[in-house]
Amino acid sequence: MSNHRTDVLSAQERSTGLGYFMKHITWNGLGVFLLNQTIVSLMAIHFGASNLELGYIGAAFRVAGIASLFVPRLFRGVRINKLFGWGWMIRGFTAILYVFLLFMSDLPARIFILVVFSAFCLSRAIGVSVAHAVQSDFMRSRDASGAFVKLNIRLAWAQLVSQLLSFGLLSVALFEGILGLIVISLIGVVMNTVASWYLLKLPGRATVEVKQERSTVQTFLWSMRRREHAIPLLVHGLGMGLVVLFGFQVVFMRRVLGLPNNVAILLVVLEAVSALIANSALKPFADSIGDRPLLVLSTLGLTVVALIWAFIPATLPIPVYFLLGFTAFLFKRSLLTLKGSVMVKSVPEHNRVAYTSSANVMLAVIALVIGLAGGGLADAAAHLPDFVVHDFTFTFLLTAVLSAVTLVLSTQLPGTRDLSLRETADIMFSVRNLRAFIDAYQLDFAVDAAHRETLLLSLERSSTTVATYRLRERLLGPHVSERESVLRTLFRSPRLELLPDILAEAQDTGSFTRREAIFCLGAYRDPSAEAVLREIVETPDPDIEAVCIALKSLARMYRHTDDLGTDDLATGELATGELATDEDGSPSRRTAVLARIRRMLAQGQTLPFRGRLDLRLAESILDPDGSQLSTLFEDAAQPDSPGFATTRFMIAFRRLGLEPGLDSYLKAEVRNTDRGFEELIEDASEFAVFKAQRAQILRWASVCEYQTMWAWISEQITNMVDPGVLTTASKTWVAGVAQSAQRYAELVAGDTRTAPDEVARIMALAGLYALHHMLAAGDSAVEHP
Repeated sequence: MSNHRTDVLSAQERSTGLGYFMKHITWNGLGVFLLNQTIVSLMAIHFGASNLELGYIGAAFRVAGIASLFVPRLFRGVRINKLFGWGWMIRGFTAILYVFLLFMSDLPARIFILVVFSAFCLSRAIGVSVAHAVQSDFMRSRDASGAFVKLNIRLAWAQLVSQLLSFGLLSVALFEGILGLIVISLIGVVMNTVASWYLLKLPGRATVEVKQERSTVQTFLWSMRRREHAIPLLVHGLGMGLVVLFGFQVVFMRRVLGLPNNVAILLVVLEAVSALIANSALKPFADSIGDRPLLVLSTLGLTVVALIWAFIPATLPIPVYFLLGFTAFLFKRSLLTLKGSVMVKSVPEHNRVAYTSSANVMLAVIALVIGLAGGGLADAAAHLPDFVVHDFTFTFLLTAVLSAVTLVLSTQLPGTRDLSLRETADIMFSVRNLRAFIDAYQLDFAVDAAHRETLLLSLERSSTTVATYRLRERLLGPHVSERESVLRTLFRSPRLELLPDILAEAQDTGSFTRREAIFCLGAYRDPSAEAVLREIVETPDPDIEAVCIALKSLARMYRHTDDLGTDDLATGELATGELATDEDGSPSRRTAVLARIRRMLAQGQTLPFRGRLDLRLAESILDPDGSQLSTLFEDAAQPDSPGFATTRFMIAFRRLGLEPGLDSYLKAEVRNTDRGFEELIEDASEFAVFKAQRAQILRWASVCEYQTMWAWISEQITNMVDPGVLTTASKTWVAGVAQSAQRYAELVAGDTRTAPDEVARIMALAGLYALHHMLAAGDSAVEHP
C-alpha cells in the first residue's frame, strides 16, 4: 500500500498554514488600503477624472480577473501557494510607478493612472485566481464561516491602522496633494512585500492543473449548470459588483459635498471600524446559523441603505452622510465575509484552480459592466438635474436593484445545515433568544465549570432550534460532565426533540451517564419513555440503582393517575384508562409500581443507600402521607449518615408541604451551631408546651442531651394521643409520623452512647420539627372539624 501523501494537508499543516495566513492578513490589511482604488480614485480626481473613469477604477480591481482565463495554462504545474505569493509580490512593485505622476498633469496623468492600476490589478488577479483554492487547503467547510470571520476581523484592525495613517498624512500640509497620495502608495508597497513573503511560506502540495477535458470556460459552463455551484458564483459576482457601486460613496463625498481628501478618507476609516463591528457581530452566528440567512439579512440592509443614498439631498449636515455610510459599510462588510465563505465552500474537490479562475472571470465581467454602468449613470444624471436628487441617484438606484437580486439569490443558496429565515428571525428579534444564542456560542469556549453551568441554565430558557442543537451536541458528546449537566437541564426543561437521544442513553447499559438519563425520563410523559422505564424495571438488571431510579421516574409519570383510571397523560395508550385495572382485575400501573417499590424496600440492608432514598422518594411521590412515614425516623437513623438522614427527612416533609420547611432550620444550624434549634423553638413557641420549655430545650441542644429531649418529645406525643387529638386530626400523616417518633424515642432511651453525634443532632431537630407540625395539624383539626 502506497504511503505517498496527497495534496490534502495534515491537521498540523493546516494549523501552520492558518497561522501564516493570519500574519499575511495583518500585513496585507496594513498595505491594501494604501494601494487600492480609494487612493487611486483620489489621484484620478486630482487630475480631473470623469465618473466613467472612476467607475472603471472601481471595477478594475476585479476586471483583471479575466486574466484567470490564461492562468491555468500559463502556470501549469506551479504550486498554487507560490503562485499566490509571487502574484501578490509583483502587484505591490507596480505601485512604485506612481512616482512618475509628479511629472505629469491632466489627461496623460489619468491615462498613466489607468494603465498602472490595470497592471496592478492584473498581477493581483494572478494571485486571486488561486486564492480560494489556497484557502480551502487549510480551511474545512465545517468551520470556514468562522475562520473567515476571524480573518476579516484581523484584516479590519490592520486596515483601520493604515487608514488612520493615511488620514494623518493627508492632514499634514506637506502631503495634502498628489505627493501625499504617492507617499501613501509607497508605504503600501513595503507592507505588501511583507504580506507576500508570508504567502510564500504557506505549506501546500497542490499545483495548478489543466485537464484537457475541461478548460476554464468549460468549467464555468459546467458550474452554471449545477445549482450548488451556480448560485454561490452569482452571489459572489453580484456581491463584488455591489462593493464597486458602494465605492461611489467616497466620490459622492468629494464631488457632491466638496469635501477635501483627508475628510473623504475618514469615511473609509469608518469602513474599517464597521468591518470590526460587522465581523465581531457575525462571529457567534457564522457557523451556527449559516451563510444563507445572514446573507439575506445583509443584502436586505444594503437594499434599504442604497435607496436612502439614491434620494438623500446634498444639504444635510455632514455627520448624516457619515452615519449613512457607516451603516452601508456594516452590511457591505458582512456581505464580503459571507460571500467569501460561500465561495470557499463551493470549490469542488477537483479542478479547483479552473473553478476559481472561472469565478474570477465572471467576477471581472460583472465588475466591469457594473462599474462602467455606475459611472455612466452618474455622468448621465449630471445632465438631468430635474429628474434626480443628485448626480449619483441613478447609480445608487442600480445598487438597490442589484442588492435585491442578490437577496433573492441568497435565499436559494444550498446549505442543509443553515437555519431557516424564520428561525433566524426568532433569534435576531427576540432578546431572550438572542442572549441564549450568544450563550450557546460562549459555551464552546467557556473553561470555568461554574460559567459553563450558568450558560447551560440560560439555554434552558430558549426554545430556539440552535439551543436544542447545542444541547444535543453536548448530550451526544464525549465529555461525561457535559452529558450530566445537559441531562439535568433536560429534566428541568424537557425537550421532546431530544427524547430519542435520552432514551438511547438510558438503554445503553455501559454508559457512565445512564442513571442520569433514566432519571431525566421522569420528566417526559410519553409512551416511549414509559416503555423504556418499564423495561428497565421488569428486566433482570444487575444495576439495582438503575432499577430504583427507573421506579422513581415511573412514579413521576404516574403521580397524577389513580386506580379509577383517571390520568393526565395526553398521548397514546396512556390516555385510554389503561392505567386503571386490566381485564383480569389486576391492579393499575400506579398501584403495581407502588407495590414493587415497597417490596424492594422490604429487602432492607441488601439495597444500596442511594437506591433506598430513590425508592423512598418514589413512594412519597405516589403516596405522600402513606405508610412510608411510619418508619421515617428509624429509616433516617439507620445508616448513621448525616447526609442520608437529612435527605430522608427532606423527602418526607417536603412532600407533605409543611411550611416553613425543615431545610431552613438545617441551614441555620450549619451557619451557627444551635441557631437552627433557636429558630425552630422561636417559631414553635406559638404552642404552650414549647414556650414553657423553651430555655430547657435549648439547653438540651447545647449540651447534646438528646435522650432527655426525645423523652420530652415522646411525652408530648403521648399527651396528644390520650385526649384523641391525633384520631380527630384531618391530616392522615400525623399518626404515622407520631408512631415512628415514639419508636425512635424508645431506641434513644436505650442508647448508652453519650458522645455528641451529628446524626443524633439532625434527628433531634427533625423530631422537634415534626412535633411542632403535629401540634399544628391537631389544632387545625379541632378548630375546623
